[in-house]
Amino acid sequence: MLSLYRRHVVGCADRALGRRASRCACPIWADGKLDGRRFHRSLDTRCWSVAEKRIGLLEADPATARACAHVKGAIENYFADLHARGLQKSTLKSYSKLFSHLEACCTARGIVLLQEVRSDVLIDFRSQRHTQQGQALKPATVVKELANLRAFFHWCQDAGLIDSNPARALKAPKPRTAPTLPFERWEVSAILDACWRLDNHNPAGVARARLRAHAFVLLLLHSGLRIGDAVRLKRGAIEKSGRLTLRTAKTGAMVSVPLPAIVTAAITQMPHESELYVFWNGRCDTRTIENSFRRTLKALGRISGVAHVHPHRFRDTFACRLLEAGADLRTVQHLLGHSSVRTTERHYAPFVAAQQRLLDDAVARCQLLDESPGPRLMNAGQS
Repeated sequence: MLSLYRRHVVGCADRALGRRASRCACPIWADGKLDGRRFHRSLDTRCWSVAEKRIGLLEADPATARACAHVKGAIENYFADLHARGLQKSTLKSYSKLFSHLEACCTARGIVLLQEVRSDVLIDFRSQRHTQQGQALKPATVVKELANLRAFFHWCQDAGLIDSNPARALKAPKPRTAPTLPFERWEVSAILDACWRLDNHNPAGVARARLRAHAFVLLLLHSGLRIGDAVRLKRGAIEKSGRLTLRTAKTGAMVSVPLPAIVTAAITQMPHESELYVFWNGRCDTRTIENSFRRTLKALGRISGVAHVHPHRFRDTFACRLLEAGADLRTVQHLLGHSSVRTTERHYAPFVAAQQRLLDDAVARCQLLDESPGPRLMNAGQS
């Protein structure tokens, strides 16, 4: 038996009531068992009477549920599910980009129905994506897209639209990620010095740009924040004692880091442009302010002569300095706001090994045993 409910969109007044509310005009979905399998999908209507008729047709002939499932309709319903789950805009954007290419591939091959998308189609699609626009995709991107494909077809299988997941046959490549390269101490000094030599297209804004750049670099170095969290930093997140406490935008993890006095002093000396935010005025889009600071960091790299000055290297530097000082991975995980310690291990395990080698060398230098047992052993053997 199938039951009907309205899948409330963002902004619906009845959204908090969940499936109990059905008087709004949100899309109608069906959920239940059909032909011994779970059926959970949109009925492509907002009219309750039309939905009831479609339910009757599906229950009378369950095979039509799979035979009539179109690729485009399945993708639209999947996106509705992603929106209902409240995923971030960046995640939705990556899904949109992937499935726009998938739709184009199916159209080029004359594929309309979801049942026609088999493993060989996805293998051809992946080979095309490897050289999209004449440029090879990074292995990490290929792995992520494959995971998104598997999630989509798994959702279609659970909804009863297909019998099996064609993406399961695809093997993921082994991503060869570049090693984490923190800044050397002389590079940090050079970047901080370059902040006071930063230029601006508006001569009246040179002093402002230098103060903001200096405060931003210090914050990244001593907090390990991602650039998105740094540009959205609220004044209330920094306590009078200098402790920074916030919830990260990417994972939702709570981060609490004590900031040195040099960081809070640099932030205090900045022009006060917003009562709520430290670096953002709150009027432009956050992507705009992010790109502005990315350009600033690139300019600092050019002035200082330091290569590859990008936001994440400051985060790497923060984490590696902690590990070199003897902090364990769990501590670094919480300070960085990683949702899993496995993420921390994947990026920073080499620095844990380097620290272990230092400890082993220290133990080896200790004279824990008498290193001249030869004569005694010889005498023991003669006796």
